[in-house]
Amino acid sequence: MSDLTYVPVEPPPRPFAGGDAVEVLDREGALLGERKVTYAGKRVIRTDCGRRWTPQGEFLMDNGLPCPFPSIRLVSA
Repeated sequence: MSDLTYVPVEPPPRPFAGGDAVEVLDREGALLGERKVTYAGKRVIRTDCGRRWTPQGEFLMDNGLPCPFPSIRLVSA
């Protein structure tokens, strides 16, 4: 039996916007680092590392399918 789990992504309190600081989280919700949003569209969010994310904060794989981890969330004020 496997103990693999992940913490579901919580929707952001507001839509991501260009220039927002975001935290990148691993599958357990632990902080991996911080990035800046460089593009915020209706379907895709891009960060300064070149990764693409859904508007809910899930990672977008190369084939365009969302993956629940890593994920992003807005940096707390």
